[in-house]
Amino acid sequence: MVLGERQGPAEALCFSPLLPDVGLIKPVLETAADDLDRALALNVVGAAAAARAVLPAMRTAGRGTLLFVTGGAVVHPNPDRAASAIVGSAGHAYAALLSQALTDTLMHVAHLVVPSHDIGSSRSGWRA
Repeated sequence: MVLGERQGPAEALCFSPLLPDVGLIKPVLETAADDLDRALALNVVGAAAAARAVLPAMRTAGRGTLLFVTGGAVVHPNPDRAASAIVGSAGHAYAALLSQALTDTLMHVAHLVVPSHDIGSSRSGWRA
């Protein structure tokens, strides 16, 4: 049984991959195309699949909220966490495009950035 059949159509979606694949956390010079492919599959393709699963019912209802959560590498890229910055930026772009496409509706799209513990590190170039 599909969840929507048991509990009704979704009114909100929060997409935030639980844990990153720690094997993907590596410096930019060690990040391979396959690493980015795997990270994009989880963070961007996964977000698109989740959104596509709930958007039809939300659009029919004329309302809904889509919230996409990423880490601080989107705002402050760290060369030691290349995949996080790259796929986070792609996820941000996806959320922005959805928001633009739904501007004339009562649907809301937001992107929340949760700063990581290394934001204030000397490698990030940013200080709190």
